[in-house]
Amino acid sequence: MESASGVGPVPAPVPAHGVESALGVAPVPASASPPASPSAASGPTPEERLRAARRKAERLIGVRERSVAELGLRLAQAGFEEALVAQVVGEAQAAGLVDDGRFARLYIEGKKRSGWGRSRIEQGLERFGIEPGCHEGCPAASFSDDDELERARACLERFRSRAKDPQAARYRHLLSKGFSPQIARRAVL
Repeated sequence: MESASGVGPVPAPVPAHGVESALGVAPVPASASPPASPSAASGPTPEERLRAARRKAERLIGVRERSVAELGLRLAQAGFEEALVAQVVGEAQAAGLVDDGRFARLYIEGKKRSGWGRSRIEQGLERFGIEPGCHEGCPAASFSDDDELERARACLERFRSRAKDPQAARYRHLLSKGFSPQIARRAVL
């Protein structure tokens, strides 16, 4: 099953009861209330913060495939300390829950199916903290000029415009989708 973002398949759900998760967090039943402790007034213990960060990471990963940088950023935005974020992201990588190479391959394939061109896909990868070309098959091996031209022509088949200069409108449309000027020119002609 593919996620709504088109990035890739949604990971299998984590079991709800009885088994510790891949990050070592035992599920907490919804009806369970936290035990009263004298330290509750002073804030969560380091172990509680670690469990909370692991739970947050699992929820994020359970929604869709994530890059390492994106997971770290989301945990930091949730208020977890830098050292804790690094630990939980490292654990997720070691468990195979996040993998930039896998993320990049799934992202590229999903965006190619959506009609995106190479430059727009590369910009998207950079937004997720993945440097184009730093992972095997990402993105150089994923693109050929023939493949790019074929996808540009398919994109034009779906494009409708009432512009006075339809050829120029088609060319601009391909550029906006991330196709190179050379590919756009060849596809329009």
